[in-house]
Amino acid sequence: MSRAVGVRAFSAKVGTGFAKENATNEEARASGRSSRIVGRSKRKGEAGFTMIEAVAALALVTVSLAAIGSLVATAATGTRTLEQHVALVETARFIAATALNRAELSRGNLSGEVGPYRWRVDTAPYFGGGGQPVAASPWMPQRVVARVRAPSGAVLAVETVRLMPRPGQ
Repeated sequence: MSRAVGVRAFSAKVGTGFAKENATNEEARASGRSSRIVGRSKRKGEAGFTMIEAVAALALVTVSLAAIGSLVATAATGTRTLEQHVALVETARFIAATALNRAELSRGNLSGEVGPYRWRVDTAPYFGGGGQPVAASPWMPQRVVARVRAPSGAVLAVETVRLMPRPGQ
């Protein structure tokens, strides 16, 4: 008999926590709530994340953001370089359309500025092409090299051939 009393006393002491939890779970079921929300986990480390899992997740997020940041920086640098090149080409086209008339080119070298861009045009007789110049022609081919320098130091050179009136005609 003493053994049965001792077992009942032990189960009464241990079982009191479970009895309260079971009563709470029964109330939750009666009201339609899940018993897992109200009840506590029976294992100690079951709820939440461990510190190592949180640190690993933060490291993964950091690496991902660093990769995205480097892609954005590369795209911005590429865009800036492209914009500078387009500005150089547009300035060279502007110079070719406005500043390079035959009368000014016959004088030799020209230079000037358009906004922050400096330009220089060099002319010289054209001896390429493998053909012989026609002596009776009133025109003479000239090699024209236009160079445009941006404030950043980038240079664009455009080379073309223009027909110029022969000197003395």
